[in-house]
Amino acid sequence: MQLSRPLVGFLVVLVVLTGLLWANKTYRTYKTNGTNMSNTTAGFPTTNYQLLTSSPQLPNPTPTTSPQQSTTSFQLPTAFSLKNVPFTSQAPSKNWDAVHEEFCEEAVILVATEYFIGKYKDKIPIDYAESQLNDIKNWEMQKFGYFESTNINQTAQILTEKYNLKTEIIDNPTIEQIKIAIYSDKLVIAPAAGRLLKNPNFTGLGPIYHMLVISGWDKTGFITQDVGTRKGQNYHYSYETLLNAIHDLYDNAKLPLDEIKIINGDKKIIIISH
Repeated sequence: MQLSRPLVGFLVVLVVLTGLLWANKTYRTYKTNGTNMSNTTAGFPTTNYQLLTSSPQLPNPTPTTSPQQSTTSFQLPTAFSLKNVPFTSQAPSKNWDAVHEEFCEEAVILVATEYFIGKYKDKIPIDYAESQLNDIKNWEMQKFGYFESTNINQTAQILTEKYNLKTEIIDNPTIEQIKIAIYSDKLVIAPAAGRLLKNPNFTGLGPIYHMLVISGWDKTGFITQDVGTRKGQNYHYSYETLLNAIHDLYDNAKLPLDEIKIINGDKKIIIISH
């Protein structure tokens, strides 16, 4: 069927108007939804995205602790010794009379005080050592009424009251605790059942009760300042020997001392700092 020209023109106009109406409706819909038609491509809207210029902030993970984790936050060296630790034996003049036989506690106090607040950094001169040992003895006589065989608490008391040093008494010390103290520039005083040390330089079987200073360690044991012998400077004891020998003096001890009670005494040390 052949359409007349007026009818064809009308249909063309109708199609154009329909297209315009559809386009206008689409524009209003996009505008209502917050989309700008100027940001469209090929009739489809494009979304504005904010580019991330840094990594997203994620929550911090909860720290975990391994059962094998060391109690220290650092690795202790295999071997370490404090430098310039002075030394004297408890009998500086080699006079092992009844008084000097009892001077091991006084001698370890002298070693510790000279290290922290003294002037001698190697061998303590004989005359000076003798005078200082007797000075400590006199202080003990005034404070305790005797000087022989002071226990760990009394030794710490002398260090704090007479010399204003800081002390901490540790029960049942471990190898690691002793090492950490020394690595922190602190000295350790250990009381001992002296004969368990089995030091060949002791006279006879050695003292029933003894004290020494621990100032370092190596792969196999501790480095000590053992005042019970003139050969005691930087003297080496195995870990097992020294830990086994550490025992404090029992309460209300009187001469002569009871070796069995000392062997069964508490395991304690003094950690000293300035």
